[in-house]
Amino acid sequence: MGSAFTQVLANIYMLEWEQDLIAYQASKNEIYGRYIDDIFMTTNQSIDEMKNILDR
Repeated sequence: MGSAFTQVLANIYMLEWEQDLIAYQASKNEIYGRYIDDIFMTTNQSIDEMKNILDR
């Protein structure tokens, strides 16, 4: 993924959104992880429910 500065910008952009998602996942006893631009998460929610959560 591009230069080191691009990675910093991606981290800044994702910070608030990601913190909310991590808290939500933790409250549901689910897993969320990210490395640069790769995301892994588990969920028992329906696809529509997850789309609503991710669109916040």
